[in-house]
Amino acid sequence: MKTFIAVEVDYENNADLWWSECRKKFPKFAQALAEHDHAVIADSLWHALAHLPGFADGPDYARTALIDCGSVGDRWANVVGSTHRVFETLADM
Repeated sequence: MKTFIAVEVDYENNADLWWSECRKKFPKFAQALAEHDHAVIADSLWHALAHLPGFADGPDYARTALIDCGSVGDRWANVVGSTHRVFETLADM
């Protein structure tokens, strides 16, 4: 069974390099984030996103380009309760 996590953009982290790489490698995902600020992804996709250059180069208070909202709780509900895209595979991205 595939599990999913909600992710949202951490706007306190510029992550210019990460955004540039994300747009090149995962254009549909980058577009979804640009339009909605968040998405739901298969948890296995987190690794690919976290390994793009610039992902964890932010300041101490906003270390990563994305916030992992998990799969339960208030942050998850905030994402899934609004407009979002779901990405199950790298090919979807």
